[in-house]
Amino acid sequence: MAEKPWLIITLRRTGGTTLTSLLTSMSSHKTIIDEPFNRQRVFGQVTLEFQETWDFSTLDASVANALMDTPNLKHCIDTIPFEITSAVVEEANRRGYHIIVLTRRNEVHRLASLFLAKATGSWSAQDAAEIYPKIISGKITPQPINLKLVKRLIKGDIKRTNLLHFMLNDRQISYQHIYYEDLYADESAMEMAARNIAQRLNIDQLANPL
Repeated sequence: MAEKPWLIITLRRTGGTTLTSLLTSMSSHKTIIDEPFNRQRVFGQVTLEFQETWDFSTLDASVANALMDTPNLKHCIDTIPFEITSAVVEEANRRGYHIIVLTRRNEVHRLASLFLAKATGSWSAQDAAEIYPKIISGKITPQPINLKLVKRLIKGDIKRTNLLHFMLNDRQISYQHIYYEDLYADESAMEMAARNIAQRLNIDQLANPL
């Protein structure tokens, strides 16, 4: 059977970047890094045009064109309108993608990580290594956390996550739900998950050792 491309649907600070790197190392499909439908990214014009026109026919055609070569994608639902997510999922399903929904059981930890990154500008381990010593020395002062924004974000993320699951189930779109806590429990859990995903993607694990 032909190898399937994959679509990771997640929220920020859920370990999607690490999972993307792992699956990219196994896949023969091209991977478009980061979240390509974000406004300043490679397919950002699709999102910008839709927000200007709210033309669903044009949106569907633009997303179909973006996925024409079946690239692997990571897509965060908390950065763009849900209508974009819906169109991406529908097109990915039509093209035979393996869809992975990656979430956290503990949303408090995810949001703490998100707002710490926002406050310090540290979005990766490399950022942290450079920025945290400057914070400790007093050279950099983190931005204060806006508690009203936290409350609004919590409500929005709950709504988007519920909409995603409802849409997938209502349209009978097959997907694999993975929890951050299970995936990153330890190295053996990550290896087991990788082998499981590789099998679902029809990847020859002898030809593509983990």
